[in-house]
Amino acid sequence: MYMSLIYLHSFAPCSRSSMVAGQDPQAFQQNIQTFLTSVQASIKQPYQFSPYHPAVRAPFDYYAWGNDFIRPLIIQQQSRLVGEEHAREILSYIERGENVCILSNHQTEADPQVG
Repeated sequence: MYMSLIYLHSFAPCSRSSMVAGQDPQAFQQNIQTFLTSVQASIKQPYQFSPYHPAVRAPFDYYAWGNDFIRPLIIQQQSRLVGEEHAREILSYIERGENVCILSNHQTEADPQVG
């Protein structure tokens, strides 16, 4: 819960800035309420992840909500893609019929909504 509070401490000023830029204040309130409700629910009943699991989009679509939650914090005009040359290199290996294995650690990379 402590990490959630730290995140919200950073989220609120950024969201205020986005509201000045035209974002809906009601959307901010709804995002915060959903965030707090989700944290509380996960404390009461943590989700048990298996080594592999399919995307869970119901009964609540956390992917869609995550996009809505993060979208106001991204300054689209300043957003950029880093490492595109690596994606081109991977594609060239695949086009030559080679195998590609991408290793990553979810804990050290941004969620798709942020990345």
